[in-house]
Amino acid sequence: AGDADGHLEALFTRVNSVLKKSGTFEMLLCVGSIFGEGSEMVRSYWQQLKDGEKEVPLPTYILGPVASDHIDFYGDCEDGSELCPNLTYLGRRGVFTLTSGLQIAYLSGTQLEDASSDSKASEEKQKVSCHYSRKDVDYLLSVASGKDYKGVDIFLSSEWPRNVWNYTTKPSGVDLVRSSSDAVASIARALKPRYHFSGLANCFYERPPYRNHKVLREVQTHVSRFFGLANVNNPDKKQRYLYAFNVTPLSHVDRATLISQPSNTTECPFRSVESARHPQRAGADDAAPQQFFFDPKHLERGQKRPFEDRGRGTHPKQHRPPGPHAPCWFCLGSPQVEKHLVVSVGDLCYLALPKGGLIPEHVLILPIGHLPSTLDLPQDVAAEAENFQEMFTSVLP
Repeated sequence: AGDADGHLEALFTRVNSVLKKSGTFEMLLCVGSIFGEGSEMVRSYWQQLKDGEKEVPLPTYILGPVASDHIDFYGDCEDGSELCPNLTYLGRRGVFTLTSGLQIAYLSGTQLEDASSDSKASEEKQKVSCHYSRKDVDYLLSVASGKDYKGVDIFLSSEWPRNVWNYTTKPSGVDLVRSSSDAVASIARALKPRYHFSGLANCFYERPPYRNHKVLREVQTHVSRFFGLANVNNPDKKQRYLYAFNVTPLSHVDRATLISQPSNTTECPFRSVESARHPQRAGADDAAPQQFFFDPKHLERGQKRPFEDRGRGTHPKQHRPPGPHAPCWFCLGSPQVEKHLVVSVGDLCYLALPKGGLIPEHVLILPIGHLPSTLDLPQDVAAEAENFQEMFTSVLP
């Protein structure tokens, strides 16, 4: 569920109706703001829940506060504490595993910014805080640093991951400067969650799945799906605040099913986990990736050199690229692609030999994602294709 914003009674009433209609669910996970402005009505209902006069309909897990005036609802509780019967506070950050094997990672609160070192230290010492710290971010990054790490099933965060809308449609009319974060994007990039849910933006947003590997350069793995959930009790039926789904734990899914790539899968919208080491709020563009090209001057040494960036990175609003209507021979993620003809793979484009060249020097420069024509190329994809062309022609006699 998305931001309850104090409408807990409305949320649980809606959940009860879903349970009656669709049967039992194992749990309810809540992201974003839970208690809203903390009005007297909210506090009265909360006290009834604590006293057992009202019931939480199923095991419910919530993130921590996102504003200082919400902290008193949590008290001085430890991570994983039950705040009232059937409602549990997950904690500041961590990963917990259910008996079924399902793994859920979580990060509570919003990013702490423009604060002195003393206030940051004070925040880190508090058991319950409305902000996450650098240590919280580093902890979650360390979870994904193991050699045999494969991913988690679900990741919950209050803030959206910055730039999650890259390579697809960006939601309009939403203040993503205040509700998205570099640090959350970096954690999502590292954790590789199969499902990622966030709140605070007060809109429903279902992103097409994205890859967690570089095609032909890394071992193929599962895709990730991001959902931004709307606030509870909003009047627009299209702005969904509940999302019901069934998920089999990653450890119990056969590899062929796990690594399948839907036709609308895009490249990963996050370029690097390094930004988490120095988290920033949304605003600046990501650093453009480096591309490696063959340099004939180093033929004997077998070296490659990075091509210097030529101003890529900033690009206008991107529109969602249409998915293929039929199996595409040129999509690297497609089983129909002739991978033995691939010569070099970049970050956004690749170089391949044609099945029947018109001249001996005939090569193909193709985008990794499915794009219908050069007119639809985003600026960074077009720039990398141009770089491929320039470097190839430079080695021709």
